[in-house]
Amino acid sequence: MKSSKETGYQAPEGPILCINNCGFFGQSSDVKPKEGPTRCTTCRKHVGLTRFNCKCGNLLCAAHRYSDKHDYPYDCKNAGRDAIAKAVPAVVVEKPKKI
Repeated sequence: MKSSKETGYQAPEGPILCINNCGFFGQSSDVKPKEGPTRCTTCRKHVGLTRFNCKCGNLLCAAHRYSDKHDYPYDCKNAGRDAIAKAVPAVVVEKPKKI
């Protein structure tokens, strides 16, 4: 059997403890980071895989995914009307004169 001088490997002095000094063995790189919220922001229901991400940044369940079912700050209907009004020019035609 080869000695540590021949291989160049030295065993650690003691076990490596957690960084938080909780008394467990491990490293912070082994811990999985949290994925984020898993509850609907309106009703606090656990959504799991059926989650919907809204444009306003909220995570919603199937019942609250539409803009009228939760407090959506943006008025889509008036924004669409304004966009159409800007894109389509107004056509004004003079009335024909009666003879």
